[in-house]
Amino acid sequence: MNEQTDNGNNGRDNQGRFIVGNKGGPGNPHAKQVALLRGALLSAVTPEDLHDVIRVLIEKALSGNVSAIKELLDRLYGKPKVAVEMKQELRSTGEIRARLRALIQQNPDLLDTLVIECNRDDETNE
Repeated sequence: MNEQTDNGNNGRDNQGRFIVGNKGGPGNPHAKQVALLRGALLSAVTPEDLHDVIRVLIEKALSGNVSAIKELLDRLYGKPKVAVEMKQELRSTGEIRARLRALIQQNPDLLDTLVIECNRDDETNE
């Protein structure tokens, strides 16, 4: 059953499965370099740096920046499994804030998370 096909030495049997002894593909030629760069980034960024970046994201979301709101919610709750179709464009900061308030009402944990982050920021600024 592990016979090779007639289409050459491709390392697969007649059913398309890899045959015993197939060494596989060459892998990602950039994986080692990406791992080194990721390691350098992780060692360069402190927890305080990350906190500052998150604080900026929260401030932008609360000021009505739709991209920041989407990023924050995606990071907190994960991306929606089903895309939500918006029937109309958001026209004002007030409308964005109203929709954010509605999301907070539907997801009380979101408000708790935002309050905790705001309190942390207030404590560090005192």
